[in-house]
Amino acid sequence: MSAILAKKLGMTQVFQEDGSVARVTVLEAGPCPVTAVRTAERDGYEAVQLAFGQTKEKHLSKPELGHLKKADAPQIFLVKKFNLERIAKRPMEFRDKTLCDLAAADLSEISVAAGDKSYTLVKNGNDWKATKPPKLELDATKVTPIAGAFKDWKGSGFADDQSLKRNGLAKPKAIISAKSKAAKSSAPACLVRVGDESADKLSYVVASAKSPDVYLAPKWAVDRILVKPDDLKKAGGTTTAAKTAQPTKKTGKLAAAKK
Repeated sequence: MSAILAKKLGMTQVFQEDGSVARVTVLEAGPCPVTAVRTAERDGYEAVQLAFGQTKEKHLSKPELGHLKKADAPQIFLVKKFNLERIAKRPMEFRDKTLCDLAAADLSEISVAAGDKSYTLVKNGNDWKATKPPKLELDATKVTPIAGAFKDWKGSGFADDQSLKRNGLAKPKAIISAKSKAAKSSAPACLVRVGDESADKLSYVVASAKSPDVYLAPKWAVDRILVKPDDLKKAGGTTTAAKTAQPTKKTGKLAAAKK
């Protein structure tokens, strides 16, 4: 929920563990009784009406007073309506949904295992070089959006079914990993497995090595990483270890390609 009904009581300060002082606003929040429920069938939209605070009857209009008495609520002076979807959330939806949070400047390696979309990029100084497939001549401008995709990468929600097997994550269609320059080990700082598409085809079901949760990730956020090596090469560049042999003018036989 992105809003709260509250009354400011004042200011105070709190001492942190490191001895620093933080200024704090003191609020009185609630109780907030529900005074009305709007439904799509009856009202054309879904919402709840909440009430907060106390006032005298003489400060209320007759319709307001009648409405609140009908709702069996105390006499109240502030009434707000909130879209039902903003507050009707599962408790787990409030948990952190971060899949990866590595800035492009902090990356040392990006690796994707996804069939014909598999590749490995290693950073050498300020430049990226492909180690898989070999001989891939990279276009730096095409690598930039991929490197930037790992910063503040979050899921859009949690899958209703948290089963890895039923969501195609036991045998994922893709595994995306990224290593950090600052890492003391060779293990990836981020590792995301990509499973099935969601029912609405707008998301992938994904899992992170850092959490047992099963998330939904927007397709566009995943697809910008799941690209074919040919989509990363320079114009006129190669992705194979050797050039295709060509017939000679004199004999018509295939000449060995120069490596």
